[in-house]
Amino acid sequence: MAKKGHAEKETDVDLTAFLNILVTVIPVLLSTAVFSRMAVTQLNLPTVAGAGAAAAAAKGPTLTVEVIVRGSGIEVTDGKKVVRAFANVKGSTPDASEDDPGYRYKDLNDYLLTLKGSFPDKNDATILIEPQVKYDFVVSVIDAIRLHKDKPSDLITKNVFPDLAIGDAP
Repeated sequence: MAKKGHAEKETDVDLTAFLNILVTVIPVLLSTAVFSRMAVTQLNLPTVAGAGAAAAAAKGPTLTVEVIVRGSGIEVTDGKKVVRAFANVKGSTPDASEDDPGYRYKDLNDYLLTLKGSFPDKNDATILIEPQVKYDFVVSVIDAIRLHKDKPSDLITKNVFPDLAIGDAP
């Protein structure tokens, strides 16, 4: 039986309290959000070392920079022969981990800076990496080739060879 005198009333949902919370929470979340900056390095495929050699010979002396990252160390070549080698030194950095092979990034960077002094218009280099070299060490080598800081605490860097090509080591 239906009760008499009790009519069901339709009520509206009151969203005022919810909107007040949103008005307060959204600015707080936006002000504390960490906006990340994504740094992207463009890497290219290596070119043939002898490509365009006749045209380059007419321009004068040129420089081909190839940095080969091996498990035993880093080699700098001119595309034909090794011109400088940096053997690994265990414990070369004070904060080196157990699995750090001891790559000499600073020595590589200093040598490439002297090459850059002789060929200031040269901007490209090729990095050839053996498959067993870990990614973290590859990134450190890329940084050593691309940029130079006078002191580790410097915020200002100089470009050494910013245009990089990457491939497998022979």
